[in-house]
Amino acid sequence: MAKEWEVFVGKMELEKRTIYMDRMKYKAGTQIALEDDRNLQDNKPDIARILGQKGYIRLEELKPAADHVTMRGKLHYKVLYQSDEEREICSVEGSIPFEEQVHMEGIGTEELVQARWELDDMTIGMINSRKLSVQAVACFELFVEELYEEQVPVELMEYRDRMPEKSVGYGRDQCPEKRYLPDSRRDGTAPELPEYRKPDLGGYRVIESGI
Repeated sequence: MAKEWEVFVGKMELEKRTIYMDRMKYKAGTQIALEDDRNLQDNKPDIARILGQKGYIRLEELKPAADHVTMRGKLHYKVLYQSDEEREICSVEGSIPFEEQVHMEGIGTEELVQARWELDDMTIGMINSRKLSVQAVACFELFVEELYEEQVPVELMEYRDRMPEKSVGYGRDQCPEKRYLPDSRRDGTAPELPEYRKPDLGGYRVIESGI
């Protein structure tokens, strides 16, 4: 006996989306040692002792050229000190300009150069009561980024296609796992019943009544 049914075949497909990100195209680093001796202005009192100091880097120009970048900027610093005469708290400010050429292989004149920097160390000391010594080390990281696109999976989709398929079933006398008894509804004949036997009553006679 054969019959038909419908089989659903599942197909999995990844839905992808295009995203845009920045990545490093060129990168270079350098370290610069800065130092200067600073004389106090005439209107400033003499230095008795230094109380505190602070400094920061300010980049003024990043100019790309063939295989290198010219970097210009200044180290700005400020010193807090106590005067020698009236123990007055005073301050003095200054800056140290710098210019450095950083090698960056492959870069051209049209690239947009960015930079990160850190003032690694700064020491300001007294040479005498009218003169300060400033020493610092600054670290720079120069880089150029570019925009690129990438396909990334965002969702797993399932598609189900309907496919007709035939299969052959076993008849009742062919099935290897089940045994079928005759059925009047299938072959049109009544099933054979076992022969009736009267029960054994141990010598007693059974009187059949027509009532």
